[in-house]
Amino acid sequence: MKMKNAELFFMVEHLEEIPTSCILKRWTKLAKVYPRSPPMNGMENDMAQIVQYGSLISMCNRLSYYASQSSSSFMETKNEIEI
Repeated sequence: MKMKNAELFFMVEHLEEIPTSCILKRWTKLAKVYPRSPPMNGMENDMAQIVQYGSLISMCNRLSYYASQSSSSFMETKNEIEI
């Protein structure tokens, strides 16, 4: 039977459970009790922008794929984008 990485780590480190200092509050059932900390140096805002950008790119790629299936779909989509 092959051992998983987590099981091996617990054996090597002689751990029976994950230390509470290694568990983020947002991973627990008490996550809603603790307010989110304010963004540090705009990093959280940057990450949100990156995620939103990626999501929009994915949607645009899907739209482009379907719009390219016919000339009429292509022209309609192109005209809507250019507005």
